[in-house]
Amino acid sequence: MKLYEIEKKLYELLENGFNEECIDLETGEIDQEKVNKLLDELNEGIDEKIENIGCYIKDLEADIDAFKKEEESLAERRKAKERKLDSLKQFLTDAMIRNNKTKFETAKVRLGFRKSESIEVDENIKLDDKYYITKVQQTVDKKFLKEELKSGVVIDGVKLIEKQNLQVK
Repeated sequence: MKLYEIEKKLYELLENGFNEECIDLETGEIDQEKVNKLLDELNEGIDEKIENIGCYIKDLEADIDAFKKEEESLAERRKAKERKLDSLKQFLTDAMIRNNKTKFETAKVRLGFRKSESIEVDENIKLDDKYYITKVQQTVDKKFLKEELKSGVVIDGVKLIEKQNLQVK
């Protein structure tokens, strides 16, 4: 039986009264021993399901941690390959320029240059204001808002919410 089914059955038993499983067939009265046994079974089922779900959560967290570590490892390896690529491109560029080769082609590879333009600005120079772009980013200071609300300040549209965060260990 699934956790929600156990909870539903418990709710129905408590809300609608006890069913034929709890009634003494000879007397027609509720058998407290049968009631206690049924409730114990349902509660044990809930505990088992909660434990199983908790263990599954732990497994998922372990998988996520392993994925993160692998992602970090792959990112490091990718960056190393990118640095090697840049170095080899620069080495090949320098070699081709030294040897006056603007193009190189074989059956396996074709190399050539294309022109591009870029701007280089000396960090120590101050340019006229018209050459600057001003970027403004505004974000809510939630830490300050929390302090304000805790001190009794009422702010429209802002409320302090207390949450219950499940910890699985």
